[in-house]
Amino acid sequence: NNGENEPRNIKTKDGKLDATYQLPAGFRLGGGVEVVEKTRNSPPVRSVGFRETTDENIYNVNLRRAIGEAATGSVALVHSKRYGSDFLTNTFFGGAVYSNAIAPLHLADRDRDTVRFVLNWTPTEPLAINLRTDVSQDNYSGRTTTGFELGPRKGTGQFFSLDGAYTFSDRLQASAWASHTANTYQNATCVETGTPLGCTNLSASPVWSDKLANIDNSFGVGLRGQPTAQIKAGVDYVQSKVRDSMMLIAETATGTASGITSFLPEINTRVTTLKLYAEYALRRDSGVRVQYVHDRYATDDWTWQNWRYSDGTTVTQDPNQTVNFIGVSVYFRF
Repeated sequence: NNGENEPRNIKTKDGKLDATYQLPAGFRLGGGVEVVEKTRNSPPVRSVGFRETTDENIYNVNLRRAIGEAATGSVALVHSKRYGSDFLTNTFFGGAVYSNAIAPLHLADRDRDTVRFVLNWTPTEPLAINLRTDVSQDNYSGRTTTGFELGPRKGTGQFFSLDGAYTFSDRLQASAWASHTANTYQNATCVETGTPLGCTNLSASPVWSDKLANIDNSFGVGLRGQPTAQIKAGVDYVQSKVRDSMMLIAETATGTASGITSFLPEINTRVTTLKLYAEYALRRDSGVRVQYVHDRYATDDWTWQNWRYSDGTTVTQDPNQTVNFIGVSVYFRF
């Protein structure tokens, strides 16, 4: 559980610089630099590695061109590098102080390379279609020199999305979208008695690496309308199906896979959300908004089934949950 110490108070600073250059044959060359800094409050009790500040530098170069009169395409290369402040010494209850050798995923040093393709197409005046594809490769830097790169190692990401919007009139618009996301992540850990940095990979303290995969298929539809000058209304329907798979691999003394693998059961989750809203304008700058949200969550997550803590406490989770929300608010624009 490398993310258990993620605090709630996070301050983010970012700056961005973009530039474009007109090339022959209608091409436009663009580039940019973005700097993002996140500062987190340090929790008094830390049981996993923690650093207070992470910095990420993002560099991109892109090439754009109009494809006829109805379409525009672009391809971009994005490189980002994340680093941060020194990792803090872990502090447990009872005053014991240890140094954790594993960097959590969201705090680890990381190099990410992304290839991005975007296509915008307007076949007719009321219809607009957008296609986007991202393919990413992550490489993490470990904190150990034990011969086994513990903690995050590598990751991949694929994102495909297709969305469209249709304007029936000035008072009625519809939209629809679908997306596919596939993320993989490789991690390694070692349970070593005595010296935390020893990691001898003996039978009593083997090194295990894992390959995790997260697949998300989602789609949504929406409708926006304005029947009168004072009333606006809309509806959104979104459904997501998520599949998580986990494979454990026992490593040899040289850090390579030994061929001993263990496949854990998959976890499948479905989330369905329906949102309805309506606004009534009392004046040009103020009005009343009513919103209703119906959310359904279903999962076969086995990790919480019959979970038992050291003191005998057990935790159970209802695999099917439903939430209904109704809100009324007054808005004022200035």
